[in-house]
Amino acid sequence: QIGENVVNLIYGYDRIQPLDGDNAASRIVRLKNLGQIDTVLSEQLHALRRARNKAAHENCNSESDARVLLQTAYGVCEWLMEVYGDPGYKHAAFTLPRPGDFDPAKDQQERIAELEAQIRRLTEQAQKNAASAPEQEKRDRAERGRRAAEQRVISEEETRYLIDEQLRAVGWEVDSAGLRWSQGARPQKGKNRAIAEWPTLPTPGKKDDCAADYALFCGTRLVGFVEAKAEHKDVFAVVTGQCHDYACAVRPEDEKYLQGGPWGSAKVPFVFAANGRPYLKQLETKSGIWFHDLRESTSIPHALSGWHSPAVLTEMLRRSDEEAARRLAAEPWTASPIPTASTCAIISFAPSKPSAPPCRTAAVTSSCPWPPAPEKPASRWRSSTAFSRPNASAAPCCSSTATPSANRPSTPLKT
Repeated sequence: QIGENVVNLIYGYDRIQPLDGDNAASRIVRLKNLGQIDTVLSEQLHALRRARNKAAHENCNSESDARVLLQTAYGVCEWLMEVYGDPGYKHAAFTLPRPGDFDPAKDQQERIAELEAQIRRLTEQAQKNAASAPEQEKRDRAERGRRAAEQRVISEEETRYLIDEQLRAVGWEVDSAGLRWSQGARPQKGKNRAIAEWPTLPTPGKKDDCAADYALFCGTRLVGFVEAKAEHKDVFAVVTGQCHDYACAVRPEDEKYLQGGPWGSAKVPFVFAANGRPYLKQLETKSGIWFHDLRESTSIPHALSGWHSPAVLTEMLRRSDEEAARRLAAEPWTASPIPTASTCAIISFAPSKPSAPPCRTAAVTSSCPWPPAPEKPASRWRSSTAFSRPNASAAPCCSSTATPSANRPSTPLKT
């Protein structure tokens, strides 16, 4: 419930009036649209909200998720303190609670009841403080929030949790805590899996076997590796270095999952690197989802606005710019027919949008493909161009007596 309390406090401090039909999700979206929170904070608040719903309605009690979400909740509360609380607050590192930090003699339900009562008291006090706090300019507060968000430290575990959510949203089956190679997870036909901690051969500078954070499988085909890093890491350097090394270090026993290639030294076509932060031009190499297509020798890494879905990667594998160029080069060359003098004359002197060819007269022969044209009164079109309509008695252009110059204009075409 901590995420919902943070959202309500922001509404109180900034005097934002709730809308009819508001819920926890729509309030987070509204704060992001108003510029009060950034994309990362928005995703973390949504993650806390979804985890609470799963715990309340699906009886989900994942210890691994709880460890990550405790760090997330701590970071969100620190951001709230810096922006809406004490401006002089100094960051303190998060320490995960240990089993010995609690009194085992007390009944667990009794301890939970005490903590919930304490949370209610603190929440009520915080809401009173928010209501009595002097109103500030929202723009100034949003700017302070942006600076505080840039200074936040997000761990690699939190980044993986966010990436899990993002990959799941575009169609990948993913759970970096449960769907792992070490726990027996393997690719399956008909499933698009992102399997965590997929092992590879030792990469340059390493003596022991390595492991990619995620291996992407479309069915049983290995299509990519993903590397997740802490928010402050340079993801551009990761996608061009570590990810490329993993793509070249596929183990012999895993080559049964490969199709196509190799592409130079790379055996896997696509690699990704991310740190959970949305792409920002001013932090170009330390933000965004960086992607590199290793099939093309001329391809360079670039940032994406979102993750590629399994369908997108499958479609990309069906086409290749270099393969298309090779097929085009292998096709036999066929020369186009050389235009004749008569066709050149027609192209040169014909009006751009003629209503009918000059041969549309009553005297058209049966060999002419054009039907007879009806008589029309004089118009400005006739006087404004260099063409003159042939007389009905003139020989049609398709008759045997017509000459190539019979229907040409007497003066050059004026443009």
